[in-house]
Amino acid sequence: MKRVALVLIVGLISTINADDIDDLVKKIAQDRTSSVSGDELVNLKSPIARFASEVNTTKDGKKSESNATLIMATEDTFDLMAIINKSAFINKKWVKKGEKIGSYTLSNIMDDSVMLKDGNKTKIIFFKPSTNKIKITGR
Repeated sequence: MKRVALVLIVGLISTINADDIDDLVKKIAQDRTSSVSGDELVNLKSPIARFASEVNTTKDGKKSESNATLIMATEDTFDLMAIINKSAFINKKWVKKGEKIGSYTLSNIMDDSVMLKDGNKTKIIFFKPSTNKIKITGR
């Protein structure tokens, strides 16, 4: 098996010469232009879809978790940055219990998450993992 791989590699290397490599590098280095402006690129929404499950509340108050559903990038996204004194900092805005953020209402604030409701849809938003951890060292 190793000999077959070695023979294939040697065969490939012998068919590629320096001129072929130079031609490939020149093609890669050519200027590429686009009809899309930089501003248009910045304002594009992500085309990537994600899966999520929702907790639905029925009229009798029972909660049921639906199967994973496909959510396109157009849905409201929430970024929980801080929780201080019964307020949450979501999407760069301070929100208190009962206030609206997008189509959702902040219904509960926990230690490490918040609960948002929109009709019978419920979302629980957690802090995103951070790589910028505070390091405290002694003297």
